[in-house]
Amino acid sequence: MKIAYITAGAAGMFCGSCLNDNTLVTALCALGHDALLIPTYTPIRTDEISQSLDRVFFGGINVYLQQKSRFFRWTPSFFDRLLDAPFLLRWVSRFASSTKAEDLGDLTISMLKGKHGYQVKEALKLAAWLKKEIKPDVIHLTNALLSGMADILSNEVGAPVVCSLQGDDIFLNALPEPFRTKAIDLISANSSLVNRYVASSYFYADSMAAYLKIPREKIGVIQPGINIKYHLAGSNAQKAGNVLGYFARICPEKGFHNLVT
Repeated sequence: MKIAYITAGAAGMFCGSCLNDNTLVTALCALGHDALLIPTYTPIRTDEISQSLDRVFFGGINVYLQQKSRFFRWTPSFFDRLLDAPFLLRWVSRFASSTKAEDLGDLTISMLKGKHGYQVKEALKLAAWLKKEIKPDVIHLTNALLSGMADILSNEVGAPVVCSLQGDDIFLNALPEPFRTKAIDLISANSSLVNRYVASSYFYADSMAAYLKIPREKIGVIQPGINIKYHLAGSNAQKAGNVLGYFARICPEKGFHNLVT
């Protein structure tokens, strides 16, 4: 099966969703599938060998400029490619790592509007590239915040769209009103354009179905896996006492306060 997996870069930071997406695509390839990890916004950063394409769609610079100025919604593709250059996005990301959800309300709404949003040009470019170069059997979106592009991708490419649910609620809860409610309503409306959702647990599937107003029957559960070659018993197993590793942002959303109390 040919799978186009669309992930979202985190401005040079380690991101749990990016790590999960990269590990999943690696495993799919090992099973014989033709899976490709396609970054959006910025290049991704991983703790293992990256499976991502050396090209970024919906580049963060272009997405931001198209949100702010009508001029950039009509610039030619060669100009957009310059602004989407991975090295440029990595450099700019050094100054944007502190961007917060509460500052992205307008942009979030525009992205979720899809063909009616300011970034429609970016969705059409991605769809045209997928149709010509990849011809995927299925398109997988890393989270529901990208669901605005589902309509264009499905219609232009002719492939079903699957969407993971992973951390969408954390971002949405940080949005101020009225953006939070509007974003949830748009995600709910976009659910008719998504063929299937995937959650990492039954609890999260139940929770997100209610939170995003998505039919529960559309959400499947695939529990996350790990690459066990990094967890086999070795010399470290002979050390006295237990060793606990924590690799995530130090924040309440990741449960760090439960770890240290």
